[in-house]
Amino acid sequence: MAGPQRSSGPAIRKANTQVYQMPALFLKDSNQFLAELSDADLAHMVNLMEEESSKDTDYFIDLGTVDLLKSAGASEAVTSALESAIGASEGIDVVWR
Repeated sequence: MAGPQRSSGPAIRKANTQVYQMPALFLKDSNQFLAELSDADLAHMVNLMEEESSKDTDYFIDLGTVDLLKSAGASEAVTSALESAIGASEGIDVVWR
């Protein structure tokens, strides 16, 4: 399985002037930004979530999924953003890019 691709998250300029695009998590339907994803956060999502293909970047996440991400070591920033977005709903569709 190929590693995660980075494309349209917030840009960070490295010392050698290359621009590194951090992956970010968005609500799928509204494109609302939820959180930046560290390489570790993205790896947790890719490893834990069911993917329909090797290019799949969208997931349905409910509070049970957030608990799994927490247990796997996902960051507080990501899990808190997901919990807030889920609120009282049964879950949300998210996409990373």
